Amino acid sequence: MTEPQIGATASRTVQALSATASALVEPYDVVGVTSRLVLGAARATGAAAGGLILRRAGEARLEVLAATSHRAEHIELFQVQVEQGPCFDAVETAQPTTASSVQEIRARWPALADRFAGAGYRSAHATPLHWNGNTIGALNLFWPLENRDTQPVHDVAKTFADMATLAVVHAGSIPDTVLEQRTRDALDERTVIEQAKGVLVYQHHIPLEEAFTMLLSLAGRNNELLTRTAARIVEQATAGRVSDVLSG
Repeated sequence: MTEPQIGATASRTVQALSATASALVEPYDVVGVTSRLVLGAARATGAAAGGLILRRAGEARLEVLAATSHRAEHIELFQVQVEQGPCFDAVETAQPTTASSVQEIRARWPALADRFAGAGYRSAHATPLHWNGNTIGALNLFWPLENRDTQPVHDVAKTFADMATLAVVHAGSIPDTVLEQRTRDALDERTVIEQAKGVLVYQHHIPLEEAFTMLLSLAGRNNELLTRTAARIVEQATAGRVSDVLSG
């Protein structure tokens, strides 16, 4: 991908995600938002079409939620029916799935080869939708040409897949009391983080900015939530276990 192409991709991605983010803070319908996301993902990656499938809660079967065209929708529906294809595999394996040529499509999913050829698609990429350790669906993108430069596609597609996940999971309005509690919880979490930063500043004689960087590093190193790391630091400092803070 050339530098101008990368710039254009970044611009299209930002525009699509910005529009979606604006929609998510107002009442919205899931199909409308996810349809725009699939279209945005296709435009950002240069794909000819795209679709989104979801696993119905409590069931094994998959269903099509959104698609950019009838051809893409038919391809998605057929994948679900025959339980083959990049989108189906992305859900089953919880991993991105790519087919960069017609030959690869025919070798991996024989039942789909003619459907792809008839629709004019020669390559595809599917990205799973993850939520709390579960795979709830997948975003699928199709190209009329072979596409072997998959890393930029993967990175952009994952961003759109994550946004689609949020749109699905957080659909619907919440009572004011729930909103108030969530706001209160968020501010309480911030208080704990500020306390932990103060502990690190005092113990290691470092600036606040460096303390926050250290806090982020500790959370990443221990693979735990930032607020959990902060709470542990405060707990250890309160108990006088200063040496335990950096040891995890």
